[in-house]
Amino acid sequence: MLLIFFLATLSQAQQVNSSSEQTISPAKTILIKEYFEVTGGRESINKSLDAVFANLNSTLPMIIAANIEEDINLTAAQKADLQKSMPETIARMGKKLQDGLNQELDFAKVVEEVNYPLLDKFFTEAELNDLIAFYKSPTGQKAISLQPQIYTEATTRLNAILIPVMQKAMKKAAEDEIAERVNKTKQGK
Repeated sequence: MLLIFFLATLSQAQQVNSSSEQTISPAKTILIKEYFEVTGGRESINKSLDAVFANLNSTLPMIIAANIEEDINLTAAQKADLQKSMPETIARMGKKLQDGLNQELDFAKVVEEVNYPLLDKFFTEAELNDLIAFYKSPTGQKAISLQPQIYTEATTRLNAILIPVMQKAMKKAAEDEIAERVNKTKQGK
């Protein structure tokens, strides 16, 4: 889900017209650029992206494993075989996806293209100066350095809550769909 959200965000980012950056005053553009530099800019974005992929690589196997286990159409031997090969398959797919996306997109540039106009929209020059001062402080630097770790831990905790609920909902949706199709088949439709 996080990857889908991230990709949807990137899709919207590609639609951002470069002319929106041209409306930002030169003084404000300098402040926004400094904001990105002081907050770690591209390095921070890349670390966050790495955290998204790490989370995907750890979460996806759990979801698929539960779905395999609950699949009534598979024999115990088939389930065991699928479970055995799944981590390697997902790791390969995740790596290929990450490599492919990294080749196709400069994520840091896309994030900047999205965020420059947003920072211009939501912050005044004075507020940007305040943010820059904060992020230059020891507390601000600590916040920046901990951002990927906080994201990863928050996502892990969120997944612990969401995954079982999602699995239950997916199972119910699949059962309902199968029941509806069986019912239509019985009725000759």
